[in-house]
Amino acid sequence: MTNICRMPMPPPSSRAAPGQPTALPDTDRRKLEQHLRHCGTGRQPASPFLAHVLRRKIAVARPLPEEQADGIVTGGTLVRYAILDGPEDGSSDARAMGPEQSGLLVHRARTGAPAGAASGVIPVTSLLGATLIGMRTGQRAPLLCEDGTIMSVVVLGVDAPA
Repeated sequence: MTNICRMPMPPPSSRAAPGQPTALPDTDRRKLEQHLRHCGTGRQPASPFLAHVLRRKIAVARPLPEEQADGIVTGGTLVRYAILDGPEDGSSDARAMGPEQSGLLVHRARTGAPAGAASGVIPVTSLLGATLIGMRTGQRAPLLCEDGTIMSVVVLGVDAPA
């Protein structure tokens, strides 16, 4: 089995909307770096793939002033998204979009509280959360799954919390 954390990083996804690269305010970038450090210490239970996703996000996301973060998935935003049916194998872009889902993206989920799309909370320390952070409405990206398969996720909308 290939160690995904040691694989060379591929070029940024061509599926991002033109002129709309992944962007992160400094606050979120610092928190991602902190999550990445915790992955290496074992203090944070995580997917074996999480460090790779966080490292890549930090590497490709352009800096963004906090006041320009409207419409970008950041910690504390409510994100609406869909996962495209079928694996991301490059064979077809005409895959069916799954149902719309939503959740509050958080850097720190409560200990013992249920987390994940079903609970309405998406921790940044999940593969889904680490993929969504920094994306914009309409942007599509590969979503690495726990079993090693790759799906696609598309952001349908981003709202500031009420």
